[in-house]
Amino acid sequence: MEIKFRGKSKEENKENEFIYGYYCYIGHLKQQKHYLIPDYASAFYGIEIIPETIGQYINRNDINGKEIYVGDIVKVKDNYLKGREFTGVVDFSDCSFMIRTSIGCNYRWRDYYNVEVIGNIFDNKEMLEEIL
Repeated sequence: MEIKFRGKSKEENKENEFIYGYYCYIGHLKQQKHYLIPDYASAFYGIEIIPETIGQYINRNDINGKEIYVGDIVKVKDNYLKGREFTGVVDFSDCSFMIRTSIGCNYRWRDYYNVEVIGNIFDNKEMLEEIL
């Protein structure tokens, strides 16, 4: 199982850019700074991240091979239940990954789901308003 994260950079020219890597935080409680250490860097190099944008990789890729992270907006086709389709947000709750939907349902992740990432809650707020 691969453990990695993504988050939006706090750096001036990179504030709309996701950084991918290993998550850590430094500092006293409630004064912590959050960092991601990119795969290509050593532990001495970290990029400060906006804490609200941090999402964990769920160790699954969508139908196009794109990695899926907490905070992604996904379109799901349930191959088990006659191809039922729904759209939701990838989340983590009760020790498992799930998909939250507009009707208040939380679907636990299933391997028989056909999933496509169509956006994320940080860059596609208009989609989020339609879904939740």
